[in-house]
Amino acid sequence: MPRAAKRAKTASSTTTTATTTTTKERALLVLINTMRPMAILNGIDDDDDDDEEHTTTTLEAKRSVLRRMMAKGDDDWLAEFLASTSDGALEALASERLEEQADVAEISKLLDKACVEEHALCLLRLMVPGRRYDPKIDENVQLPRGVAGCGDDFVEFVKLGALNWIEWFARSDDLIKESVCDAAARLGKLGVLKWARDSGFAWSEETCVEAARHARVEILEYARSRECPWDERTLIEAAEAGNFVVFKWAADNGCPWTTETCARAAERGRLDILKYARSRGFAWNEDTCTLAVRGGHLRVLQWARENGCPWDEETCAEAAYLGRLDILEWARDNGCPSDDRTCAWASRAGRLDVLKRARDIGSSWGPSTCSAAAERGDLGLLAWARANGCRWDESTCAHAALGGHLDLLKWARARGCPWDSDTCALAALGGHLNVLRWARANGCPSNACTFSSRLDILHFANA
Repeated sequence: MPRAAKRAKTASSTTTTATTTTTKERALLVLINTMRPMAILNGIDDDDDDDEEHTTTTLEAKRSVLRRMMAKGDDDWLAEFLASTSDGALEALASERLEEQADVAEISKLLDKACVEEHALCLLRLMVPGRRYDPKIDENVQLPRGVAGCGDDFVEFVKLGALNWIEWFARSDDLIKESVCDAAARLGKLGVLKWARDSGFAWSEETCVEAARHARVEILEYARSRECPWDERTLIEAAEAGNFVVFKWAADNGCPWTTETCARAAERGRLDILKYARSRGFAWNEDTCTLAVRGGHLRVLQWARENGCPWDEETCAEAAYLGRLDILEWARDNGCPSDDRTCAWASRAGRLDVLKRARDIGSSWGPSTCSAAAERGDLGLLAWARANGCRWDESTCAHAALGGHLDLLKWARARGCPWDSDTCALAALGGHLNVLRWARANGCPSNACTFSSRLDILHFANA
């Protein structure tokens, strides 16, 4: 016998001699055994399960609630259940119904009552999975404001292909009405999409975007056959999704594109898509190389360069930040330009090994390397940079203050690092009162730009 059914027999033994558990009893028991608010109403806190006396009291309280609710008429108990219950309780109830093979007529009665009571968020979870139910929805009943816009529940109805529920939701909320086609495209529900269009629901470029994002080529084909608008985002999403079939179909059928199309294919590591895009004449720029590095795809970067794709300093900087020494070394060996960002981004990532190698292969550096280390609080990296001749300026102290790294700030000041009013301003912005106090006490300049959302810092800064 399922656990809930056993609980039902035990809990109801004080008030009834029945040996079977009805749907009504199961619903009430699920509610009582899963809902903390019911215990609170009776002065019980269910959290303290270790106290034996407390547990006994809680059980008695639940039995009291059961007796009170069972005494109600059929028109009252379900409304109270729906108004008070949680998603978890409803899911448990649905599970119990499946185990007990409850009569479909009983379930239909529950659903009809739920419709009348307008408890929209309960409708889905009162449905038995795998069964279709045609509700007797009153045309004059609308979902309560703030409930109809519950996207998760609406999407679940689209998944089920429950057209009657979708229509009811859409009739009650314009936002949902506008998103029916998009949800159908996202979930691959061609039947729902066709019904929505036949019923006059609007679609937009977003419908094709959702189809491409989720690799729904059949949806995309249907949408375009009915002149659904699209834009460059369709190809971008197809490239990011890494679905060659969808990408090829969209490209072959005249979908608009931008240079971002190639860049996103490179980031995804889809060399087949990138090659096809180029064969169709899609343009590219430096972002293709940068995003190939961001995705960690050396082979894509190499192919792009072999075929004339431009690159710039950000390619090396991205490789340094990600700690990809293989990409950084290959790029530098093959003439990729580099600037201070390569070392600065290695510092920002806390990669001393990459910073050292970047310097070995000729990457420049400057104050941004020190300030990045300071903001991270990476004293070891900062000390190495300074010991090897890296310049610093006021931004080092300012970024140490922003990160709240007082020890590093003291270390920098003890070695002559300059500072200015940005140190106090960024200490305040970061919410670091201890740093601000120390800086002010040690002569750091400040001005009216010192600000913070914390009153204690505001009071101190403006004292």
